[in-house]
Amino acid sequence: MDMWPVFTRREDGKVSLAAQVGDNLSSANANFTTLLTQFGNKSLNMEDLVILPGEHTIGNSHCVLVARRLYNFTGIGDADPFLNATYETLRKICPNPQNPATTLKMDPDSSLTFDFDYFRSFKPA
Repeated sequence: MDMWPVFTRREDGKVSLAAQVGDNLSSANANFTTLLTQFGNKSLNMEDLVILPGEHTIGNSHCVLVARRLYNFTGIGDADPFLNATYETLRKICPNPQNPATTLKMDPDSSLTFDFDYFRSFKPA
């Protein structure tokens, strides 16, 4: 595993405890309305909701966190209709059934660089 210094830092506290997360962390399954409400409860707006996911320009996720949207969105074996229909690459990386150990890059175009490519990858369908 490669390691590199990251010259940013958290300034919201000196200690992070999982027990304090509770309802403060949005679910990976939250829809836009829920996210907007949760952000609003923290005095954040829609612009914040759009910008904050840019933190995922570096890092990985596990396929099991996106599998529901790919394969069983409403519980009847369907995909999330808001996913780009041409997004077959993700289905190849994360086939059904999922291996809990399989990971995917959050920003496939530049996963080792803190840049704007994460946002560029979201083109209207």
